[in-house]
Amino acid sequence: MKNIVVTGCAGFIGSSISSELLSLGYTVLGIDSLSSYYDINIKRANLRYLESFEKFHFLKKSINHLIEKDFNTHEWDLCVHLAASPGVLPSVDNAEEYHLNNVTGTSNLLKTLNEVGIKKIIFASSSSVYKDNGIGLFKEQEDETSPLSPYGKTKLKGESLLAEYHKKMGFDVLILRLFSVYGPKIRPDLALFKFANAMLENKPISIYGDGTSQRDYTHIKDVVKGMLSAIRFIGENNSIMEIINIGNGNPIRLNTLIKLLEKELQISAQVNYIDSKKAEMQYTGANISKARSILSYNPDIEFKRGVHEFIHWFKENRNYYGA
Repeated sequence: MKNIVVTGCAGFIGSSISSELLSLGYTVLGIDSLSSYYDINIKRANLRYLESFEKFHFLKKSINHLIEKDFNTHEWDLCVHLAASPGVLPSVDNAEEYHLNNVTGTSNLLKTLNEVGIKKIIFASSSSVYKDNGIGLFKEQEDETSPLSPYGKTKLKGESLLAEYHKKMGFDVLILRLFSVYGPKIRPDLALFKFANAMLENKPISIYGDGTSQRDYTHIKDVVKGMLSAIRFIGENNSIMEIINIGNGNPIRLNTLIKLLEKELQISAQVNYIDSKKAEMQYTGANISKARSILSYNPDIEFKRGVHEFIHWFKENRNYYGA
């Protein structure tokens, strides 16, 4: 299994898994619409690196418009599906757009993959599908899903579409529920980037709630490692339909993140606490026992180390974001 399609290849996670696959000798068809959700120059920088690999092929196209001939260049073995409109809060005011891109787009992708005979798929879902119960670590049980945001609802609907294609079309499916991914080349709309950038510019940080909300921050290197294990697993097995958490298993309070940034940057944060948004979960935490069992997944990067390494990278690469 050496020929892999990656949708959303120019994004944070998509470019990270694509570059790792290319480094390992895989042939990659990267598909991305290059949407303007955030600075398109960041995506173009990601693409330039991917295009330095001989075995990378790029298709600039929305998954809503994919057709059979788009896949004619090679016999593709597997699709890693990351393309989506991201972000919880932006989805609240753009529910129709999120449904179009994340649900209708996934439906068209599955239809096209079926037509060309690509029947193995890894789908990047989200911790946003879970019920915000504020206690314990989330398990991959259906009764624990109750998304608060339109974004989470579209991810859960995507999972349902994949389950349907498994049942009716014989697709092998791995659904990876990703938890708060961070690290070098992080999206500029995510907390770690926004807070670090604001502090370096001596600007205030705005936080929803009182800072006690918790996230299970998972380093991009661990996510890529989990995805590589998933690729190996689905390549070696048939009749697969599994939902697996990819997280760190150690929720961190937002106030703890700020304290770590203050220590790393040697800057005191100016924090403005504002009312929480209903769509924002107050707690996410991944039970990763299933990932350990099925994928031999074991996250290596403890959060304190991950923040330290990110700040070191960020200080040297702020021009990557046009800062």
